[in-house]
Amino acid sequence: MIPLNKPCLVFPLLAIIFAGNGASSRSARAQRLLESDRPASETARIASSPSPSTRQDIFNAIQAWRMREATYYKRNWGVDILGIHIVSSGHMLEFRYNVIDAAKAAPLNEKKFQPYVLDRKSGARLTVPVMEKIGQLRQTAPPVENRTYWMVFGNEGKIVHPGDKVDVHIGSFSIAGIPVD
Repeated sequence: MIPLNKPCLVFPLLAIIFAGNGASSRSARAQRLLESDRPASETARIASSPSPSTRQDIFNAIQAWRMREATYYKRNWGVDILGIHIVSSGHMLEFRYNVIDAAKAAPLNEKKFQPYVLDRKSGARLTVPVMEKIGQLRQTAPPVENRTYWMVFGNEGKIVHPGDKVDVHIGSFSIAGIPVD
């Protein structure tokens, strides 16, 4: 058991991760209230707008990207790209990769590089958040082969959605057009 009178690094991170749970039910209630005030013409326009990609379409896009691009990153950078996923109720993106060759993958964990994600649709630049007591939400230890590494990017305003394509940049390393899961 963790005493509550001692400072702990885990609580701020958990608060960020679980911050969206209560807000989603409140936002759904607020959305229903707003929809009841909309004129009928606006409600019809929203209903006719294209629906987001299905889960299967997103899965197919990710698999197609992996088939096309995986060999390049394994051969040239020594990493197997596991993907970029939406986490924390859509407020963050998590980028994961498995290290195959530690020497080639070393630039991805360099502290001097400021990684960012570029959303292709909006042009928004999403960076790695910095916590007061934890630091950047990324791993910077020297890479070890056969280990999975991650970094988290802030998605303020939920700009990036599942199925969107983004570019990941870490120093001279970059991934173009990876679909978000």
